Amino acid sequence: LWINPTPGQTESAAGATNATGTGAAPTSTAGIFIRQGGNADLGTGNIQLDEIRIGTTWASVTPAGTAGVNESVIAGLKVYPNPATDIVTVSADRKIENITVIDMSGKKVQSFKADKQMI
Repeated sequence: LWINPTPGQTESAAGATNATGTGAAPTSTAGIFIRQGGNADLGTGNIQLDEIRIGTTWASVTPAGTAGVNESVIAGLKVYPNPATDIVTVSADRKIENITVIDMSGKKVQSFKADKQMI
């Protein structure tokens, strides 16, 4: 379990310590309990947690970069049907030169060259 010690700030460098009392890292997480103890004289207080991540290694709780999407505006662009299974139709007001299909992980699935308004 890793909790960002400075809410709203960037994550700290890897310097995790093992709190299990052994030299070996735990291989699983059975449960997480977060308890806030109130004090009748001081009020109930609050707890602020930022970015709770669970993993067995530092790398598993430190995300790699994500694929970005650059929006482009193409006049009259139509892509249908949505959702699609085998066939997708792409049309635009002007000639389509290239189409690249990218999956949700950012991997290029297919590229097409064209010289039409509809593919």
